[in-house]
Amino acid sequence: MTGQTNAQGNQSSGAATAEIQLDSTQTIKPGAYQATLTHTLVQGL
Repeated sequence: MTGQTNAQGNQSSGAATAEIQLDSTQTIKPGAYQATLTHTLVQGL
């Protein structure tokens, strides 16, 4: 019983971590792209 509960707990934690990593990637990429675009425009001027 304890082993099964731990296995399920680990699976749930892994899924939550995966979701957080996906959210972080989606949040960071547009910001990084915007910063790169701004930097390029500033250098162009």
